[in-house]
Amino acid sequence: VTSRGISDAQPGEMRLVALRPEAVSLQNGGSERNHLQGTIEEVNFLGAVVRIRLRLRESAIHFDTFKNPSFPPPERGQSVTVGFAREDILVLEGAEAAH
Repeated sequence: VTSRGISDAQPGEMRLVALRPEAVSLQNGGSERNHLQGTIEEVNFLGAVVRIRLRLRESAIHFDTFKNPSFPPPERGQSVTVGFAREDILVLEGAEAAH
């Protein structure tokens, strides 16, 4: 669900979207957030930031989180749910979505 509608979209039609890595969070939010479930493929430590690759069926996303000793990052192979706000989704108009 995006914060802005897609004017010419049909129900069930796939669209290509962009989402910045820092917009995705392991903490689940309320009903105003979108959620994706997947499996952790990679965990890379980049100083104070941890970049995580999450496998989602046929595709994958990368997202960033800050290193926090009280909240260790997930482990490779772990199933997780991530969330992101509607307003963080950018619909790429005119781009073809892969099926």
